[in-house]
Amino acid sequence: MVDVLHVPFIFFPDPSGGTEVYVDGLVRALRSQGFEGAVAAPANADAEYDHNEIRVFRSAKTASADLSYAYGMPDERAARSFHAVLGRVRPRIVHIHAHTAAVSELLVDAAHDAGAKVVFTYHTPTVSCARGTMLLMGRSPCDGKIDVKRCSVCVLASHGVPAGLRNLITAMPRGLGEALHTAGMSGSTVTALRIPALLESGYRRFRSMSGKIDCMVAVCEWVRDVLRRNGVPENKIELCRQGLPHGGSTAMPEPAVSGIKAGEPLTVGYFGRLDATKGVDVLVEALRRAPEANVRLRIYGVRQAGSEAYARQLEVAGTRDRRIIME
Repeated sequence: MVDVLHVPFIFFPDPSGGTEVYVDGLVRALRSQGFEGAVAAPANADAEYDHNEIRVFRSAKTASADLSYAYGMPDERAARSFHAVLGRVRPRIVHIHAHTAAVSELLVDAAHDAGAKVVFTYHTPTVSCARGTMLLMGRSPCDGKIDVKRCSVCVLASHGVPAGLRNLITAMPRGLGEALHTAGMSGSTVTALRIPALLESGYRRFRSMSGKIDCMVAVCEWVRDVLRRNGVPENKIELCRQGLPHGGSTAMPEPAVSGIKAGEPLTVGYFGRLDATKGVDVLVEALRRAPEANVRLRIYGVRQAGSEAYARQLEVAGTRDRRIIME
């Protein structure tokens, strides 16, 4: 039995990012306070193992390239696998750290059926933003308010659909694209026509899940604002900023302070996943616009499935600008 079962999108030893580092640290910090924890994360097959003294359960998910799963259609296979994990560990609290097809509203229902409370932490914009960046049309900060028509135009733009065609698609009946897909038709036009209906279904599920969750954790103020704008009750939202736990005899290192010697470049470092939502390409574009700047960019990236094209884009940029170094 465990007190808290944490549910991220992925977990070690798979290539992981900041959310997984956070979950690892949170499990250990809670353990030091007397609360035992474990992790359950989707995978290609059911599994169980220990990772650095943390018990990890992997729930088999559906292997499908269908667009509906990319936009969060609940994965019933993953939910069944998760239900079996609940039966084994019987947690008091299920703490969800992602919102995907495999980590869906079905898991919230299963947790409540098992008698557990559900906490959800909003780590990245992908929780509610289909584009994943919270940048309206990829250019300006978005307020995060879910509006199917506006969001559809934004997502279609990210796929290179011309402006006139974007407006035409969003004016069409929502079920047209799905009807064509069900009839066996495919191709870029059918995909574009499906997006508004997929977004509408996804956002409906987000609102439904938000209504069921017992507590939603906002890791910063803009996340809290997004939750408020999308109807999450104030009494459900907790602002809890992310950070590293320390205390007792653990001494935090003093920040290193050093000047840049004459002629040496200013080094900018990026540590994290190679994913478009992280905006590394913005740094690359900034360097392109300042060819004479004495700046060096070192990219220490975690490569995950689905981001191969983005990683190649950064690698190409490195071949064109010697100031960009991929580690």
